[in-house]
Amino acid sequence: MAEKSYQQKFLRRQLSAVVGLLLLALAAARPRPHHRLARGGAAWSADEARYSRQLLAFGRDAHARLRRARVLVAGADAVGAEVAKDLALLGVAAVDVFDGDGDGDGGGGGGAHLYGARPEATRLARTVAGAAELSETRVSAADALEVGAYDCVAACGSGREAACALSDACRAAGVPFVWCRCAGAAFCVFDDFGDGAAVASRELAGAARESVPLEPLRALGDNLYRAEAAGRQRHEACEGDFLDLDGGAVLEVRAVATPWALEAALIEGAVDTKKRCGARLRPATRILKQVSLRDALAAASFGSCDGARLDRRALDAIIGSDDAPDAAAAAAAAGVAAHDVLKAVSGGLLGGPAPGQILAHRPAAPVPDIPEAARVLVVGAGATGCELLKNLGLLGVARVTVCDDDAVAPSNLSRQFLFRPNDVGASKAERAARAAARLAPDTEYVAIPRRLDAASVDVVAWDQVDVVVSAVDSLAARAFLSRVCVERGLPFVDCGTLGAAASVQPALPHATAVSYTHLRAHETRGNLVCRLLLE
Repeated sequence: MAEKSYQQKFLRRQLSAVVGLLLLALAAARPRPHHRLARGGAAWSADEARYSRQLLAFGRDAHARLRRARVLVAGADAVGAEVAKDLALLGVAAVDVFDGDGDGDGGGGGGAHLYGARPEATRLARTVAGAAELSETRVSAADALEVGAYDCVAACGSGREAACALSDACRAAGVPFVWCRCAGAAFCVFDDFGDGAAVASRELAGAARESVPLEPLRALGDNLYRAEAAGRQRHEACEGDFLDLDGGAVLEVRAVATPWALEAALIEGAVDTKKRCGARLRPATRILKQVSLRDALAAASFGSCDGARLDRRALDAIIGSDDAPDAAAAAAAAGVAAHDVLKAVSGGLLGGPAPGQILAHRPAAPVPDIPEAARVLVVGAGATGCELLKNLGLLGVARVTVCDDDAVAPSNLSRQFLFRPNDVGASKAERAARAAARLAPDTEYVAIPRRLDAASVDVVAWDQVDVVVSAVDSLAARAFLSRVCVERGLPFVDCGTLGAAASVQPALPHATAVSYTHLRAHETRGNLVCRLLLE
């Protein structure tokens, strides 16, 4: 029993390192405005080799707007350094970092949290210099909080009053504002895109983006029609959405009868009820009515990232705490905040309404300390794997083994923090382990540049592994790792992502269900990304 209790506590602690995946997925469901930038300038030609996945996720127009954006990051603590890092990887035009701590180190990690030992004296200088190495984004230190010069302002670590004052200033200047506060393993994120922003009801993914063939429409009277998808395909429509027919007509969905049939009103053009036609789904939009941070805190209307019930006192405790950010929580909080900045400046990611403008996260149970001798195997050194390697080291894991047979590609540079241009063509496992070791020199990193399968399973020193974390891109690899963990009695944490969506599934052998029969793998055409959908 003592061993099982130890494994359960250890597994819960490891989950904090991957919780950012779920939080980013939930952040994608928060409102995003249509783009507010109206600045001129020459059209930007996308570097498709570097940003191919980004272009796939939210399109060329939104990506071009992102590349023209200027963002102010107010605060260079651990969260601020992570936000600056994320924005530089995304490739915004400029990131200016302001830190009220002046010339002092000020605590809170800052650049030392992300970039290890550097010659710069202050956390502001470390944050700026480190982020500047990640891409062609211009990263500079700001001397003052001149919010009107930016397309979005992200305040990180600011106290309540300072953040409220900055929120008021951004509202007055018509600039989107994001605030992030992290204490220990808990955090909250606020966003204000301004009144009057048009917001799409939700994100469309996969086949929902494509034209669906419809059987001939059946007239119901008063310009109302019943539409059925050919072959009983799913239409993914909701009430209020629009169907753009191939012939130019537009229908507004009034009622959803079944997953493949609906009733819709003709609002534009004409239809031929004798012929099949194709229809493309267009989600409905609504107009945001948002408030300042000061008013949002007074109302205390907020959503919870993990389903935990947070009351006003809990939210106040997060905001008022002086606890230093947990490394994994800082990364997760910054990921949500940077995602909100991305929405504000690009307009490229769709999102539905959230219960309020404040998103809060607090662990449902106290997070135990990492055991001094903890040893973790990470399979996959891609975007998720690199974050895991960084976070596990910063959390104090003693030994991290990483397996990956792939080589670094140009498209990895915009998503995988541990790689640099001179790593292209080299082993992902070896270069990621080397870079992570510079950030966390007290952690032993072991690289295995091999695909882990039945033929190579013995290359891992299994007596040096306490937990296995999967960051692979196929269902077959996940199923194999799951079986190995059951056979060896090892806790297993699996995570998968697709664009802004993500899932995390922890399992303890013989204590929790371990099965992949209820999962579907969704492979996007021509791209090695995988999304796991729990039925």
